[in-house]
Amino acid sequence: MQPKFHHVCGGLALASVLFFSACSKQESSKPQNANADGQISYEMSAENAATTIGGDAAGIEKLAAITNKPSMAKTSGLFDFTWTEIMLRVREVKFSAKKGNDEVNFSVKGDRQVDVLKAIGFLGVIDIPKGTYKYVKVYVKAEGDEPKPAAVLAGKITWQGDDIPFTIRLSGSMTLKADARDVVVGDSTLSMKGKLKLDLKIIAAKLQIGDFTGSFSGGHLVINVNMDTGTGKKCRSGFESCMHADHGHD
Repeated sequence: MQPKFHHVCGGLALASVLFFSACSKQESSKPQNANADGQISYEMSAENAATTIGGDAAGIEKLAAITNKPSMAKTSGLFDFTWTEIMLRVREVKFSAKKGNDEVNFSVKGDRQVDVLKAIGFLGVIDIPKGTYKYVKVYVKAEGDEPKPAAVLAGKITWQGDDIPFTIRLSGSMTLKADARDVVVGDSTLSMKGKLKLDLKIIAAKLQIGDFTGSFSGGHLVINVNMDTGTGKKCRSGFESCMHADHGHD
């Protein structure tokens, strides 16, 4: 397993699953889920909903200007981040692995807005043939435009005792990734779970306010980020590099 993408996105009840698909690299046009006799139930959670980070110089200066706190620009102090909402628009959960000589892919698609900090964390169930899968990669794709973003992040920044509520709206596309090895899938009567965890500290570390424009009204900071262009890619990389996957039975 690789990146430690701790608990996050709790709750993706993808009740409106559009389809399950399973295909080998050799026979990509031939669905194989009809032969599936196992299942993996995916769920998500988050950790480090409260964390402390050091602000970059450009970020502190811009945050001071936006929030009209000139004294903030004269210090390189630490900022406390407290997340209260991590809303994702999840479009796909995908299991990709090597089984024997084949490369196989199994996925579940949908379109669901989920607050991963407050919901139960259910992502969906992928039907999959029994067997041992090596070199596994798990992907969670979130995507959206400005009216209906890929993610909405909310919380507060605390600096020297002052709280600054904020909302960050992320448009564009991002694919969260995690690695696993030797995942053994039994028959569907056994409860197989894939637990995906997101580390919010990694995301906070990638938020450099100096790279983005923002507005401050009624004491509330609002930032809009396009993850597909320019410096918005830094924010996307924070999500894409912080997921960790564990597979096991209850």
